[in-house]
Amino acid sequence: MTNIRRSDRKDHRARRKGELVEMKPAGAGKTRIIAHVPSRGLIGYHGEFLTDTRGTGVLNRVFHGLGAHKGQSQAVALAF
Repeated sequence: MTNIRRSDRKDHRARRKGELVEMKPAGAGKTRIIAHVPSRGLIGYHGEFLTDTRGTGVLNRVFHGLGAHKGQSQAVALAF
């Protein structure tokens, strides 16, 4: 992921109930972040991620396992 402000990354994780597992440099100004985020927290995140990384980020999702409910997510607000 292209370097973006740390406060932005932390805010996105907190709102989506994510847990940072690992963050390390990946060379050439890139950062590799491994986080466990509930599936519902990823809904709508891809577009936000591309905006944050100015279209240069790569997002990969892999099912990690079932976990306890972490409370109401503030990430998605839909009105019909």
